[in-house]
Amino acid sequence: IGITYIAVLLVGMYWSKAVVFLLSKLGFSQNAFYIAISNTGVLQFVQTLLSLVMFTIPFFILFKCSGESSKEIFPLGKAEKGTCLPLVLIGIGFCAFANIANSISGQIFLNLGFPDPFQDVEYPRGVLGFALTFISTAIMPPLVEEFAMRGAVMGILRKFGDGFAILTSGILFGLIHGNFEQIVFAAFIGAVLGFVTLKSGSLWTAVLVHSVNNMIFVCMQYISENFSQK
Repeated sequence: IGITYIAVLLVGMYWSKAVVFLLSKLGFSQNAFYIAISNTGVLQFVQTLLSLVMFTIPFFILFKCSGESSKEIFPLGKAEKGTCLPLVLIGIGFCAFANIANSISGQIFLNLGFPDPFQDVEYPRGVLGFALTFISTAIMPPLVEEFAMRGAVMGILRKFGDGFAILTSGILFGLIHGNFEQIVFAAFIGAVLGFVTLKSGSLWTAVLVHSVNNMIFVCMQYISENFSQK
C-alpha cells in the first residue's frame, strides 16, 4: 500500500513532465503543451484522465499483488435493505460538517498569511464547461477514488480489523489530497465513507455520498461565480 501511495504521488507530481517529454519526441514544443492546458476546458479533461490513471492502474496492481479475491475486496453488490438512504444522508451530513469546518480553517490560515491553494483555480464557462467540471469532479473522482481507497486499500486492510481499515484508509485518503488545509478534513470524510461502506455492505453507498458531496461543491462554485459577475 505504501508503494502504491508513493506511485500515486509521483504520477501527480510529474505527469506534466512525462507528457512534455513524450510530446517533444513527437516534435511538439513544451510551450505548446502549457498553452493547451491553460485552457480551462482542456485542463478539466486532462484532470479527468489523470484521475482515471492515478486511481485505477496502481491500485489494480495492488489488488493483484494482494492475492485476495475481488468479492472480498470490492463489495459491489446492492446495499443491505434499509441501510442505503439513512447512511447516504448521514454521510452527506458529516461531509457538510467537514466542508464548513474546512472553510473556517482555510480562512484562519489565510488570515495568518498562508496562501489559499484554490484561489487561482478557474473553471470553464458555459454549459459545456459545467458538464466537463461536473464529470471531472462529481463523477470520475468518486468512482475511481472509492474503487481505490474504500475498495482496494480498505478491503485489503480489513484482515487487521474493520476499525483499523477505516482509520488507515481515511488517513491515506486525506494525505492523497496533497495540501495541508485539506488533509485533516479529507481524512475525516474518508473515515465516514469507509464506515458507510461497511455498514451498508456496498461500495456504491460511498460512491453516492462522495458524488453528492462533490456535486454540491461544483454547483456552489458556479453559482458563486455567476453572482460575483453580477
